[in-house]
Amino acid sequence: MEKIKIGNRWIGEGEHCFIIAEIGSNHDGKLEQAKKLIDIAKE
Repeated sequence: MEKIKIGNRWIGEGEHCFIIAEIGSNHDGKLEQAKKLIDIAKE
């Protein structure tokens, strides 16, 4: 697998795990709900 760079992070073999979570519109346009979903994904 080729390595790619996202921001200042390298993604690929030999690099630390990089997890991306997608919350779509589950936040119903509410900032606090979006923050809660981010915290849940982080756990």
